Amino acid sequence: MTGEIPTNLSSCSDLAVLSLRGNHFIGKIPIGISSLHNLQWLSITNNNLTGRIPSFIGNLSSLTTLGMGTNHLRGKYSTRNVRPQKLDKNAALNDFNGSLPLNMFNTLSNLQQFYIEENQFSGTIPVSIANASTLQKLDL
Repeated sequence: MTGEIPTNLSSCSDLAVLSLRGNHFIGKIPIGISSLHNLQWLSITNNNLTGRIPSFIGNLSSLTTLGMGTNHLRGKYSTRNVRPQKLDKNAALNDFNGSLPLNMFNTLSNLQQFYIEENQFSGTIPVSIANASTLQKLDL
């Protein structure tokens, strides 16, 4: 599949799983995804998406798995755009930069898997990682 991710996905209001991985989608993550309130699993991994993680991702309260690795997403990785309910996160192989927020793992206390390798991060591992007691897999 090519082109941009269609904005009219928002009309699929009962959608619980959305896998768009392994395509050639371009552009930004569309705001239409913000109205998928039943979405539990979202994978946009392995595309050519650009831009920042949109803040509306943090409002998807049912989301437990978020895969967005192997794209061209950029900017600082913010915990404001992710919620504690999200148990598995993959943001590897992007262009995120800066240091990880010091309190990052305070707000991600239910995190089980976290992949952020091969980005442009600097600094140290946040000391708040001690609060990630449910973490099973970590790839920096």
